Amino acid sequence: MVERGIILNIEKEQSNVHLIMKIFLMINRIYYPQMIVVTVFSSALLLFLDVSICYYAYIFLIMQMIFFSIAWHESIHISFARFLSYEPIFVSFLPYTFGARTHFERSRKIENLDKTGILLSAPVILTGIGLVALLLSIKWLNSPVSIIFIGAFLLINVLSLLPNKKCDGGRAYEIFKKMGFKAFSLCMMSILVYILYMFGFKLVMPIDKKIEVQEKGGKDNEK
Repeated sequence: MVERGIILNIEKEQSNVHLIMKIFLMINRIYYPQMIVVTVFSSALLLFLDVSICYYAYIFLIMQMIFFSIAWHESIHISFARFLSYEPIFVSFLPYTFGARTHFERSRKIENLDKTGILLSAPVILTGIGLVALLLSIKWLNSPVSIIFIGAFLLINVLSLLPNKKCDGGRAYEIFKKMGFKAFSLCMMSILVYILYMFGFKLVMPIDKKIEVQEKGGKDNEK
């Protein structure tokens, strides 16, 4: 049963960049009432405190960074599932929260080890990227603004790793308890293979589309 009220259908063979932007735009559409509330609250602070007008821009951009983090997070869930040959069908959102969940066809059961990989792939990868970005920012930029934005990006992914039953980390932890923690090393290995696959061979366009383009080019040359 889908407990979320808003659904975004996923097209087959959709590139990761297109998917991230589609989810990002949907999140903005869903959460604009909260953005209005934050703006009104910011207006009150601006009136009663000595706050610069740039405060509005900072709040807006920080929220956009959080939305982008959520969009990229869900895109990695979807991409990793496809890597394991599972086909997601839609993403559901719960209004008034930052909750999003990817749903799959029920005709095919997802194996427990595959499910843990799908759950942990997004928070593990994006937390790693965020920490590297944070270290580079501290060492080279030394800018409080960049640290704040990277912290906003990390927020969703770090919270997602918490051992709460509604978080990715908590759901994966329950599966590891049943399977034994030896499955954790297998899960991390599969995520590492996926990282090498994504960033080494599949940046924007899926490999199957590249193969199709090459095959068509070969046929044209034969003619």
